[in-house]
Amino acid sequence: MNNNLFWNLVLKDLRLYRIMIGVAVAAGMMALTLLPQGSIAFFVGSSLALCALIILLITLVQMAVIGERKSQTHYFMLSLPITGRQYVFAKIVAMAFAFFVPWLLIGGGALLLISLGPVKGFIPFAVTVLMYFPLYFACVIAAAVARKAEAWSMGVIVFFNIAINMFIPGLLRIPSVATTANGPVAIWTPELLLVLAIEIVTATAVLVFALWSQGKKTEYL
Repeated sequence: MNNNLFWNLVLKDLRLYRIMIGVAVAAGMMALTLLPQGSIAFFVGSSLALCALIILLITLVQMAVIGERKSQTHYFMLSLPITGRQYVFAKIVAMAFAFFVPWLLIGGGALLLISLGPVKGFIPFAVTVLMYFPLYFACVIAAAVARKAEAWSMGVIVFFNIAINMFIPGLLRIPSVATTANGPVAIWTPELLLVLAIEIVTATAVLVFALWSQGKKTEYL
């Protein structure tokens, strides 16, 4: 692997994403200021913070994969001394940096604010909801790089945007979660740990499969 060229491609993409990253972080941080202001403000602020992450992820996929595919920029990139698999890996690494830095900042800020409040029992639930996003990221990136049809990526995005509206209430319907979420102590129930394990294992497996599948292709992106 041409390491210098690889990281130059990653940095090139990150420079393109810098405005999106800044806007997402700013919007997320502004939303977090609502969290300590009461239950309704907490709901509004947390919803806006999650929306900032969702919009960032959709915009990244549109620009990084679908946009380059439409403009055929990737054909020029593949004329450089780098393999197609390395090029796709560079795209994924850049998107991971661009998404997970805001995810960590916004998510970490939310958890810090919750930990400073009286309802620390909400922390395990919040972490489980935040871990929904690595799974979302993995699936939409896998669909974008594995399939040339834009409909695949859009289908995954629509599915996850709808699913989160069932995922969050579904977690709160678990008796052990409903009992402990409003408590003064963070309690990691077996049900939440199981959901977390499924999220982490599935996200990892999907990303590994996406990278592995690139070795079977003769055309990239």
